[in-house]
Amino acid sequence: MSDGIGSGPMSDEPADVWVVGESFVRATGLPDVLTVGELHEEIARAAVAGPARRLRVHAGLGVDATTWRGLRVAAETDGAGPAVEFGPAPPDTIPRHRVIKRRQDNVLVGEPTVVDGVATAALVVPNETELLTDHTAERQHVPGVLLIEAGIQLLTWLVDELVPATPDGVRRYPVMHACRFDFPRFVFPFAATLRAWLEQTAPGTAERVPLVGHAQVSQGGRVCAECVFEVNAFDPRHVFEIEHAQALRAAATALPEPKEAHA
Repeated sequence: MSDGIGSGPMSDEPADVWVVGESFVRATGLPDVLTVGELHEEIARAAVAGPARRLRVHAGLGVDATTWRGLRVAAETDGAGPAVEFGPAPPDTIPRHRVIKRRQDNVLVGEPTVVDGVATAALVVPNETELLTDHTAERQHVPGVLLIEAGIQLLTWLVDELVPATPDGVRRYPVMHACRFDFPRFVFPFAATLRAWLEQTAPGTAERVPLVGHAQVSQGGRVCAECVFEVNAFDPRHVFEIEHAQALRAAATALPEPKEAHA
């Protein structure tokens, strides 16, 4: 953990510090890792005691663009600006409707770029995402279920971006019907990168385009998680008809067997 910016002699060379969301508080057991709240406390202490240590602050996971702007404003307002150098801001996440989410806090993908069919994006983990707030395991690393969701989101965005619409102009709706996950390494709450790409496995029709989607999460140049999904990019009207018909059958067949009448 950082020694702070309000004690000891001022150093000419800034110390590199990661700032993570409160959901990753266990990561502060590592050297030079602070939560957002701890950095706010350091800034306030420096405003009273005078800056004594320079920090170069980097955005870890659990820190979104809005939180980052708030930290910068606090440093400038409290007079700690000269002692705190901020690295690049975390990217804004893509609009929630592009990944079929109701809450923006649950979007995990920074604005992607696509080169030769491969989408690359920053993993962005808002501190209030449900995949953290409702995950009870003690964690220093990022939960695997969150990495799977991030891969699904980037592939969902990529289907919408690359797969042509239906002949009458309706955007495709991805449905994943098989999957495989591998986690060769833990992902920790620092900068991480998502990559995803699609392969078409058979000729498409107006109703569906069969695909295999690949997604990876890398950190420090090493692949930490790999996901493979079999996907159909449906005409949404077609898949919703299939879903409704199956739901009707499920409701009928799930009824309990009638009891035999006793004489």
